This record gives sequence, C-alpha cells and structure tokens, in this order.
Amino acid sequence: MKKMLFSFILLISQFAQAQTPMVAYRIEGIWHYFDTNGKLMWKPYADVAAMPQGWKNGYLSASEMVISGKTADNISVGRRQVLYNNKGKVVVVPKVKGPYRIKTGIDKAGLFMVEIQNDESTDIALCNKTGTVVYKNDIGKMEYLGEGIVAYIKTKIESEDAKNQDFTLYNVLTKKEISKINCYGFKGNFEDGAVFCHNTDFKYGMFNK
Repeated sequence: MKKMLFSFILLISQFAQAQTPMVAYRIEGIWHYFDTNGKLMWKPYADVAAMPQGWKNGYLSASEMVISGKTADNISVGRRQVLYNNKGKVVVVPKVKGPYRIKTGIDKAGLFMVEIQNDESTDIALCNKTGTVVYKNDIGKMEYLGEGIVAYIKTKIESEDAKNQDFTLYNVLTKKEISKINCYGFKGNFEDGAVFCHNTDFKYGMFNK
C-alpha cells in the first residue's frame, strides 16, 4: 500500500505542471487518466503508455499499440508514438520515416515538433495537424520557439565545444527570415509573449517576435 501511494504521489508531481491538468495511475497494468478532482477522464483500451511523457499544449504524447496482419498466423504487435487528446482519441500520427520522438503538443500555430533519429544525427521536424512535415532542418542545430518560428544554424557544427552560434530566426508559416541572433541557447516560447536567449556564460536576454 505504501509503495502504491508513493508511486501515485510521484505521478501527481510529474503531471502537476501540465497545461491540461491530468494524473496518470496504473491499474491492473493499464494506465488510467484522471483530472485533478479524481474523475476518470479516459481509460485506454490497451496499455498505450509504458511511461507517459506528460501533457503538452493540451495533448498527451504516448505510445499506441499497433496490431497488423489479417490472419491468426500473421499477426504482429508494435508501438508508435502519437498524440492523444483528453478524450483518449488519437488525433495525429507523425508522417516521418525512421525512429522519432514527439517533443511538443500542437500549438496555436497548428504545429508540433518531432525529433527524428538518424544513424549519426538527430533531425528536427515540424508537423501540422495532419502529421505532415511542413519544415525540417537537417543542416545544423535547430530549436522551435513557438508560433511557427524556428531558430537554426545554417551550417553543421564542427566542434562540440560550448560556444555562441549565429542563429537565423525563420517563420515557417510565412517562409521568411525574421532576424539573426548570436547566442548559445534559448528558453521559453513565443506563446508566452517572449523568449529568453543566453550565451555560454548564461547571461540572459529577452526578445519578442
């Protein structure tokens, strides 16, 4: 009983920061999703999430069980990562090739970010509500800042040493470059009004669209 209570508390803390308040609890091997008042929101027909990643932008990024084959002798069971809404319905499957990981839910621009694993690198792709890739960066480092805006480096990074880089800010929706900025990394999202950038000394600045 103590072990179950401890696990339940850990799950509550994991989902407490979610934009759509939700608690996950495993009952008889199946994840169940409750709101913060304890009401069961939805119960999956199968174990869709061995370890739920949490609700982002109102969507749950988790695994879906895929059963293929037409006869009993030719059935295979696999998993793929998809986005669920809070009714337990699969709303989108990324149309990408190779192993991938969904990093965000669908934002106000109608986009979500996917990491695609290649043999030697990780590509970043933005998909729309149908799962179609609308933008992909396979040149260098890229981060999604929300509202259709990405920050990317045009050339591949030759050195792994920490240093500031020249990022290009690009609007995927209008297909126009917005600006350039020299920094090491970003925090935040334009849906919150502004984005923070920092250099290698972690001195921060802030900018809007």
